[in-house]
Amino acid sequence: MGAIPEEKGAAAEKGRRGLNLIDWPELDRALWLLGFCIFYTVVAGLILAILPHTTAAPYLDRRAVELSFWLNLGVGILWSTLLGFGLYARKRRRPYRPIVWALSVSYAIFFSTVVYFLGLYSTPLWLMLAAGLMLALLLLDRVIVHTGALVAAFSLAVITAGENSGILPHAPLFTRPPYTPDGRLDPTWNGVMTFASWLLLLIVWVIGDRLVTRWKEREERLKLLSTVDPLTGLANRRHFMEAMRRECGRAERTGRPISLLMFDADDFKQINDEHGHAVGDEVLIGLAGILLDGVRAQTDLVGRIGGEEFAVLLPEADLAAAVMVAQRICRAAEAHVFEVGDLRLRVTFSGGAASSTNVGPDPTALLHAADAMLYRSKRAGRNRVSFAEAG
Repeated sequence: MGAIPEEKGAAAEKGRRGLNLIDWPELDRALWLLGFCIFYTVVAGLILAILPHTTAAPYLDRRAVELSFWLNLGVGILWSTLLGFGLYARKRRRPYRPIVWALSVSYAIFFSTVVYFLGLYSTPLWLMLAAGLMLALLLLDRVIVHTGALVAAFSLAVITAGENSGILPHAPLFTRPPYTPDGRLDPTWNGVMTFASWLLLLIVWVIGDRLVTRWKEREERLKLLSTVDPLTGLANRRHFMEAMRRECGRAERTGRPISLLMFDADDFKQINDEHGHAVGDEVLIGLAGILLDGVRAQTDLVGRIGGEEFAVLLPEADLAAAVMVAQRICRAAEAHVFEVGDLRLRVTFSGGAASSTNVGPDPTALLHAADAMLYRSKRAGRNRVSFAEAG
């Protein structure tokens, strides 16, 4: 098991976090969404201003287009106001949750209104509404976003009931369906809807991909941190014990032997007392490298289970093989010179080895046997390996 990969520098890491919205504070994410929504109202406003002067004009109700323009402008002003309040709250560290609630609810009502004006069964609009809500779900509190989704669902249900009862007209933006005499969709309208829908979907796709990728990176990082000792890069005690229980269960099923080595750095407290913990940490890192060099990389597991105490799990290794590995590691530690700054230090290992062919799924007996052998080596003068069969 290798060490945890080092970061490429604080500045690089800070820059990488800055490019990922998921790492931003919630208020900053809400402000980004507000800026995105304002941008979209600008695009919509330009489209509404241009449409009456295109080939789509004969199909449009000019009063509905004008009303849509002013409603769009009003929403843009609302969101710009929320953005201003949000920037003020960010600068003054004031409460900001009402701003996020207002964004979620107003977005739901706004797009429900857009869907109504253009027709409930316009597929790109449903995609745009769903894409916006999904993007918000990735960035904001799920309760707030779910509330916005419920508001949108309720609004659309009311519109549907109104249209079915004849109270509301269907697709009031149009005087008639935007089809040319030969049955084709008006090219201007087709281009407008394609541009508007795909622009939103493309932005949501790119941002969503970055968010999900970052989530996976964070998940892998957390998973690594939960299983690895941060100093040495070896398995931590929890991960080592879980692996040991699994291997003991497998050994019981297959009838194959399993061995455990325990090592303790001799007189390590003296190094910390005389040279400081920073030097001690460097020695521990060096000892971890010696342990990794002395085992089978694909099958054996090395863990740090205490301050200067290490363990090595050897699946399918009998006692004779385990003792050979332990002695090889002790000889390598004895021969190694630890260079830390101007210091030249020597550290030895005391080791204990235990093996069993009927350990069962509970590793306690094997662990106690190896631990007992380790302390036998300590009592016998250190820098040696003691061994015994367990169970």
